[in-house]
Amino acid sequence: MFEKARDMLDCREVAKYYGAVFRRNRAKCPIHSGNGWNFEAKKRGFTCYSQCGSGDVIKFVQLLFGYGKPLDALKQLNRDFRLGLSLDGRSKREFVPSALKLPDEREAGEILAEWIIRLYKWKERYAPTGSEILDNEHTGAYYRFACDNLEIVLYRYETLCTESDPEAIQLAHRLNQFRRTINEERLNAYL
Repeated sequence: MFEKARDMLDCREVAKYYGAVFRRNRAKCPIHSGNGWNFEAKKRGFTCYSQCGSGDVIKFVQLLFGYGKPLDALKQLNRDFRLGLSLDGRSKREFVPSALKLPDEREAGEILAEWIIRLYKWKERYAPTGSEILDNEHTGAYYRFACDNLEIVLYRYETLCTESDPEAIQLAHRLNQFRRTINEERLNAYL
């Protein structure tokens, strides 16, 4: 299964999906949120020339999300990229486009939990310093988005953990679609 996932995925595209913005084949490392352009990703793997080391696409996701086991990273990739891999080795590829399919409660909880982490990182990473202005196109937009939406996502996540919440599932679906949009915008902003 691991080899099949490695063959199906391009590590550079996976890194872009999770927020890496490349400029001349280099990006700021999304794993350790570095400031230098010391991260490189190609089809078969990645290298961080600062502190994260190198590896394949599974190791990249394992380090990015802080998973203890490669299997957890494989599950994340299987979910996000709809690889159709199952843990028992049988293929169960979904034919419903992921943009049209609503997540179930468990999936919605995982999506919201990922967004909580992402929004906290954005609040920290894109917070304006004394010399920056909030209207800065790139920095201000992500910071404002994180400030505006963190409490909503936290609230929906908490309600989903205690009871069935259709609005939380809808929010998770919208955030999943939004993630695809912002990755394209981030790439275009740096080109």
